[in-house]
Amino acid sequence: MGSLAAVLAAALLVPSCGADPLPGIPDEWPVSVRLSLGGTATRALGEAGSGEGRVARWAVFVFDRSASGTLVTAGTSDSDGPVTVSVAPGVEYDIAAVANYPASFDPASVTSLGGLRGTASVLPDNSGGELVMYGSVRAAFTASSPSGEIAVSRLACKIVLGTVTLSMADPYLASLPFRLTAVFPSNVYLPGSLGADHTAAEALASGGSSWMNRMGVTEAGGLRDEVDAPLGQGGSYTTPHYFYVYPNAIPSGSDTRAEPWSPRCTRLVLEARVGDMTRYYAVTIPAMERNHSYVINTLTVKGLGSPTPEGADDGSVDVVFDTETGDWDGPVTVGESDAG
Repeated sequence: MGSLAAVLAAALLVPSCGADPLPGIPDEWPVSVRLSLGGTATRALGEAGSGEGRVARWAVFVFDRSASGTLVTAGTSDSDGPVTVSVAPGVEYDIAAVANYPASFDPASVTSLGGLRGTASVLPDNSGGELVMYGSVRAAFTASSPSGEIAVSRLACKIVLGTVTLSMADPYLASLPFRLTAVFPSNVYLPGSLGADHTAAEALASGGSSWMNRMGVTEAGGLRDEVDAPLGQGGSYTTPHYFYVYPNAIPSGSDTRAEPWSPRCTRLVLEARVGDMTRYYAVTIPAMERNHSYVINTLTVKGLGSPTPEGADDGSVDVVFDTETGDWDGPVTVGESDAG
């Protein structure tokens, strides 16, 4: 679930005059394979998620199955339309597809499957509502087995905030004016690769340039939604917020809130004014994976919160995570010990 199906339809065709056969393959035997991206992902949780399945361009690569995984042929499309390539019949290939690749990625530079899988990708590659996707499959094409499937998955994962409810336990705090002023992710890990998420060890060994919104400081260009929402006791803020981030695999056991900054878990942070104080409410999301959604259905504010985005958890929030299956893999339930 949560993947885009790329349907590969193949038909055995007589090659046209002047067509170049693959080396060592008789003229009468090349198979013309029509590769098509199938149905897009369904809309997720409202209008903000409606473009998650959009494909503006994609490339497909066919590799031999030797240890070197050498490129056999490739093709591209400037839309979500089909690509046609020629392959030898009855030969099993490793086939990979990349969708919504950035301008910095040159499909003509790909020479091997290992090289493609190891191609670096960073969070800013996902721009203009186009989420980078990758997938691979092993398949052969003959007249008797003319089709197959390849699924591509988003490299990014999604954090969603649903409803925020104010329910202060202390009567004095309940009497203070409360205004939600911002929502943002903190400690956002930027790098990854097409073929696999970076490991926790890689994230823990990385430097500050590999991160955004470190310790909740939302620098220029950082991820942050400004809000101006006063809440009375018992009231709720119901505008959803969506953030697309790259997976940060650091587990809760390796997390820290200490200064100075060092690699740590990603969090979703709420900023608010409580009386004349700026306070923060954070939900930690450990061991993140690509193409997963982390959906906070309800966050209940019940205490004063922290003076900093990385402050220690004081039990100021209760969090209810979505446990129903969405159109991304997940949503993922984070245990109570991981929240805050």
